[in-house]
Amino acid sequence: MPKTYDAPNDWGEDPLSGFIEQAWRNSIASFANHRKEYERLRDIHILYTDLIRNLNNSPDWFVGFFLMRAHSAYLAAVRLVLSTQVADVYIVLRGCLESSLYGLYLSGHPKSAETWIRRGENEASKRLVKNEFTIKNVLGNLETVDPAEASVASVLYERTIDYGGHPNANGILTLLQQTEGQDSTLFEFQYLSGNSSRLNFAWKSTAQVGVCSLRIFQNVFRHRFDILQLGDRLDVLARGL
Repeated sequence: MPKTYDAPNDWGEDPLSGFIEQAWRNSIASFANHRKEYERLRDIHILYTDLIRNLNNSPDWFVGFFLMRAHSAYLAAVRLVLSTQVADVYIVLRGCLESSLYGLYLSGHPKSAETWIRRGENEASKRLVKNEFTIKNVLGNLETVDPAEASVASVLYERTIDYGGHPNANGILTLLQQTEGQDSTLFEFQYLSGNSSRLNFAWKSTAQVGVCSLRIFQNVFRHRFDILQLGDRLDVLARGL
């Protein structure tokens, strides 16, 4: 298989590097064929980085760790959707939302930071974190701060669960291809899916989660959003979603 970049001569010849090479080729094809969708994801990334780079002297510096974690998960989702690895996009999108929700929760409950940090010390500490940092609690916290965005986040979170965050039916059966033979039925799972409807849904979901994540953090870093005019830019990126 011809390489799209400099690589060792035997790259792509074994099953693992061959899969990675195909995923990379798909990423280049996505860049070329989904330019409008790509540019929206790119601009969401730029907005994340502009916010992160301007958090100097923020009183909510601890929440910045969760912002960076959410950004990292968002970038992972972008790489997966570009490569058409649709089956796994929603797992990291779930992580992006959870990091955002945790960050907002801790901004309003700073004393809980110690509980969160001590999670690994013993079983009692782990139970405290499990009991406090539930998705119900962190979504409920968002509801008190920003009811409109809480409604969006709740829908998106359930979508990530349905389509891959858990091994539910939509996350598995929608990516199966069935071929009937004379004496048998062949099932193939699409690790890389070029199916337009599933891929388009993943593109849109990735953008929606990225925007939702940033809107959640806007409730923490509102002053930074205002002075950098990030809110206006975010409104533009959200159009049509």
